[in-house]
Amino acid sequence: MELLTRLMPSGNSVFLPAIILVLLSAGKLSGQVRGQAQRDAGMFSQGRSERGDLKTQDEYADAIDTFGIFPFYATNPGAFERFTDTSLNSYFHQYDPVRQRDFDYMHLGNTGSAHLPMRFEEPFRLGMDPGFHQFDLYLVSPANLPFYRLEKAFTDVAFYQVGEQAESMIETRFARNFSDGTHLSLDYSRMNMFGTNKYPDQNARNTALGIGLWIKGAEGRYDAFLMFAGNTILQQNNGGIKSPPVSTGTFSSSQSAEVFLSESETRHDRNAFAYTHYYRLNRVRQDSSGSALPGRAFTLGHQLEFQSNKFRYYDIFPSTGPATTDSAHYQSFLVDDRGLRFYLGQQ
Repeated sequence: MELLTRLMPSGNSVFLPAIILVLLSAGKLSGQVRGQAQRDAGMFSQGRSERGDLKTQDEYADAIDTFGIFPFYATNPGAFERFTDTSLNSYFHQYDPVRQRDFDYMHLGNTGSAHLPMRFEEPFRLGMDPGFHQFDLYLVSPANLPFYRLEKAFTDVAFYQVGEQAESMIETRFARNFSDGTHLSLDYSRMNMFGTNKYPDQNARNTALGIGLWIKGAEGRYDAFLMFAGNTILQQNNGGIKSPPVSTGTFSSSQSAEVFLSESETRHDRNAFAYTHYYRLNRVRQDSSGSALPGRAFTLGHQLEFQSNKFRYYDIFPSTGPATTDSAHYQSFLVDDRGLRFYLGQQ
């Protein structure tokens, strides 16, 4: 009371009883608490029920503004984690896939180029391995194609502007359920690195597409995963720097450097089809709400995968540069006057 009296001018003391009355009755005013937002009625009609009557505080329930998304992989459907609905993770400031990990990889200096781990890592090998692992971080495969346990359709799109306007990256993931127990999962990424302000003939165009169908049996004992993974790696190679770029003057840019090769390209086409399915031997016990009860499950699993890979490298000879440049670079490997060509197909 003393504080209010000091704040109010002496001529307005007639309003003091009204202020005290409002303060005393504030405890009975219904303020909005957590979970009280009316999503269907709108913000201007909050606190009203479907009949138009005022709701009591006990009728309000916690309103969750999102739904659960749990990614997993067909190789182990029982292991899944909750999808974090935020981009503020440890690699928020990193767009390069070789940097989005605890231990960085080395590459040729431009994003999307061939890479090599800085610490020894043994790649997973299944069947015959031709040994081309310099683009593994940009590839999608049946092993790393994510599926999702979710209630509503899910879309995640990321776009990166890297340096020049012509250099960009896009990543897209989409998933949804169908009424017949089928789940669709899409994973697409594209890297356009044309090297406008980098060294001559140093660019990368990488494309990865993964499509997956998760088919669930009517009795809940059978799960099938049908997957396709298609990757195209297209790189232009310069063979390294023969003379460094001009460091002064108008042409002081990386493009002024002289490189060994000007017409060489590398192209990898890697496609895979996979069918993975599981059958649960014992029936899943459920409670009255339909949720699975804890217990031991016995499951049989089988996976069938077919790969079709093509690895190509070529260099036109003579190139647009001096003929001695290619000869000095390849030396005894230049066995054909038409240029150097390498092709390997694997199925």
